[in-house]
Amino acid sequence: MRKNIFVVFAFLTVLVTYSQETNVVKDTTIVLSNVVNDEEALKRIEAAEKARKKEEKAEKKAEKEEAKVNKLKDAIASKKKDIKKSERKISSYQEKLEVGKRKGKLSPEDELKIGSKISKEKLSILKDTDKLKKLERKL
Repeated sequence: MRKNIFVVFAFLTVLVTYSQETNVVKDTTIVLSNVVNDEEALKRIEAAEKARKKEEKAEKKAEKEEAKVNKLKDAIASKKKDIKKSERKISSYQEKLEVGKRKGKLSPEDELKIGSKISKEKLSILKDTDKLKKLERKL
């Protein structure tokens, strides 16, 4: 981009010098002052572009951070839901176990199966609570 602008300025300076043969000394000083002003304008333009790029980069970073926070919040809500679901399963298994024992309809094998299901759900609750704590720390 600098090369293109420099070429344009050089072309303009050549045109100016050839178009006016009189007052060569005045023309060269004018051209030199124009070139200096143009260089200053280029510096200002480049500084503005750098500032714009920085702002865009900061915006992208903020959006990315916001998306990360939203993802963590969703994961936390999901883990809480999983824990509640497991707690409901445990209570239903315990209810089945108590009703079966009262009525005497459960065999010892059935009692063991229900007991193992309860212990599995308790383990899953423990794992999910650990994961939940880790997610909350990240947030």
